[in-house]
Amino acid sequence: MARVVAVCDREADIFDYLHGKVAAGERFVVRARHLRRVLESRADLLQHLQAQAVLGSYRVEVAQTLLDHRGKRQGRPARVARLRRQSASVTFRLQAATLTLNAVRADEMAPPSGVAPLRWLLLTSEPVVTHEQALAVVHGYSARWRIEDFHKAWKSGAGVEDAALPRPVTWSGWRRSTPSRRCVCCSCARASRWRASGACKAGTSAPTPLSPWPVTRC
Repeated sequence: MARVVAVCDREADIFDYLHGKVAAGERFVVRARHLRRVLESRADLLQHLQAQAVLGSYRVEVAQTLLDHRGKRQGRPARVARLRRQSASVTFRLQAATLTLNAVRADEMAPPSGVAPLRWLLLTSEPVVTHEQALAVVHGYSARWRIEDFHKAWKSGAGVEDAALPRPVTWSGWRRSTPSRRCVCCSCARASRWRASGACKAGTSAPTPLSPWPVTRC
């Protein structure tokens, strides 16, 4: 598990979760949801990162989006965005507990008029001192969408949820029921889903480079 990095969206920005990860020595990248006050500067997280030196910038291809996360029509055109990165080590306090993490801010420079800019605040166990280290964290977070595409294709495209598998009442019953059939069905579904996801990616603009680490989504 030492090579595995948990990549999580804003729902995982919980003090106890982050504190537990650090205490267990586990690796993670979590998108920040809360602008906690940073002890080093007494500013909130966003203000603290905005005051840091810019490590560098990079370009990312943003795919066209027809629907937003609520399923409403959005119509965002495809574009190439340029993001700058700033990073710092930050310490938060909750009651008597303190927590020191690394943080990265990726912010789109000069977005098109009327288009919401890309802005990520990431909390991580990974080092972020250099341009390359901060970029690896951003790329690690960007891999989260590929994993979500995989699960979506598995459930909807491959139809694994509609497969005619036995539905025992207990977990022990599930383990005892036709294991070969379950394995074949799930393996085929995974393979077809992953191929469909890859074909979808190949048919669009090049995706953001994937993470240099093995990642798991949460």
